[in-house]
Amino acid sequence: KTRLGKSNVIKLIAQSIIETTAKEQLVGQIIFDMNGEYANDNPQDDSKSLASVYPSECEVYAFRPKNDTVKPLKMNFYENPERSHAILRDLLESAKRSSIYVKNFIEAEIPSLESLDEMGIGDKKRAMRRILMYWAILKSAGYEVDETELKNHIPLDPGYKKEFREAVYQSDTPPSIHSLNDVVNEFKKIADFIRNKPDNDPLLQSRSGSQRPLFEATERALLNFLKPSSGAGVGIIYPFREYHDKNAGHIFKQIISSLQNGKTIILDLGNADPSVMTYYSEQLSWEVFKSQMEKFTSNNLGNKYVQLYFEEAHNLFPKDENVTGIYARLAKEGAKYHIGMVYSTQSPST
Repeated sequence: KTRLGKSNVIKLIAQSIIETTAKEQLVGQIIFDMNGEYANDNPQDDSKSLASVYPSECEVYAFRPKNDTVKPLKMNFYENPERSHAILRDLLESAKRSSIYVKNFIEAEIPSLESLDEMGIGDKKRAMRRILMYWAILKSAGYEVDETELKNHIPLDPGYKKEFREAVYQSDTPPSIHSLNDVVNEFKKIADFIRNKPDNDPLLQSRSGSQRPLFEATERALLNFLKPSSGAGVGIIYPFREYHDKNAGHIFKQIISSLQNGKTIILDLGNADPSVMTYYSEQLSWEVFKSQMEKFTSNNLGNKYVQLYFEEAHNLFPKDENVTGIYARLAKEGAKYHIGMVYSTQSPST
């Protein structure tokens, strides 16, 4: 039950591991801090947080950092298109947005930048265009961006054929594309141009000979979200910019690296939307699991360990008996990969 000491027990376990293993950097720890009690002091109970007592051993991440020692728990939505789209999907579903064009955007599949290297030429070009459409949506919604960094990933020009662009712009000299604003303008014009055209229109046929239309359902969904015939469009995702930071880099890699150096990572999730809490908890757990599994298969585990702590676990763990999810796999296979798990809950049946 509440106020009977679950959190204090977890603090004592985490504290004991810090004090007995920090010198040799044997155990990295992650605490999913649902209420911010491990990251912040509690004057009401006259108690210090783990982060305050062990400042050199702990790293704190938070959505709204309260001082310079706390790192922002944010993501560069542009550099992580697949993951950031999943966050937007959950946030929009939580907000109960039911418009058809919003539903189609939620269901669209956005590829990751890493997956591009594994694709053939035709599939890669199509996937790059989907990412560009998603980037255009973010840009149009006011998500800040470092365009120089983006150009290191993929070219900004979608590369549509000359005849198609001339028809879209109704000009023999369509403008060149040099910036993300140019990309936004191009896709908005394309959205208007193709809105009522069938897939078998000659201008909308792929010239690769694949018999696939130039704009499949996913592309049409993204374009219609960018420039809907009615409705707020990208304005719907404007409030979620607080989870984005153009300078965030890849936060998961930073955390995994700190774990290998025996640090205790405290994720202050106290101000986050429940869907975002769930996302970070699951994704980071998977990252830890994969990292440790790779070390196991290459015989590099040594005597290094990772300990995970889940507060209010009934809010994170699945309600069904999902034996393939990350938490079940941690429970069944974690020890083999030197992963420990501690969780507290007010719902033992969960």
